[in-house]
Amino acid sequence: MAFVEVRVVGLADLPHHEGKTVFLREAGREDRVLPIVVGPAEAYAIHLELIGEKFQRPLSHDLLMNVARAFECRVERVAIVRLEEGTFYAELSLRTADNHLHVLDARPSDSIVLALKAEIPILVEESVMEEACVRKVERRGEAVILPPRLRSSPVVGSIRPSTDRVRQAVEALTQEVSPPPESRGDQLDVLRREMNSAIAAEDFERAARVRDQIQELEAKAEPGNEE
Repeated sequence: MAFVEVRVVGLADLPHHEGKTVFLREAGREDRVLPIVVGPAEAYAIHLELIGEKFQRPLSHDLLMNVARAFECRVERVAIVRLEEGTFYAELSLRTADNHLHVLDARPSDSIVLALKAEIPILVEESVMEEACVRKVERRGEAVILPPRLRSSPVVGSIRPSTDRVRQAVEALTQEVSPPPESRGDQLDVLRREMNSAIAAEDFERAARVRDQIQELEAKAEPGNEE
């Protein structure tokens, strides 16, 4: 297999999708980006790693890293190796103290978190990258976003977003989250998703702060309280 190295360049919301989309851009290139939809808990863990923030108690991925260190194992390689019927598959390679290599089947979302924690490269098999990546090309001086290459067989929509969704997602690559919403209703929707993500990650302190923001916005939306 031939692999390319990728880097996490951002998280963003895609319309009508649960969780978030993590974007993996090929190292040394600007024109190929792989979008993968991840769950709220995994997105939250990736977000914490990207901003360098630590949770006060070990989360699931922290526990796994602590167990590996306790048994003198190290995460040696993370690779997204195939794409079948709309689902990405990854492999997690662990090296033990006696130099034995164990290759484990893993979800890409978990593997990305562990790669960030272990500070090791993330690899993507070339055929997977070619099939599912979002491309950015230049035509007459104008940047054009091309969706992933389509096959004749149906595939899951989460990795085959429409052209409008692809464009919106790629425009958000340099942002930590999606652009600020314009309406109070949109703000409440974003805050509720953030609160659910914090609860899923058992970050109840953050969830409480977001809950307070939600209650404040809801109070302002009541008749007679508009600004």
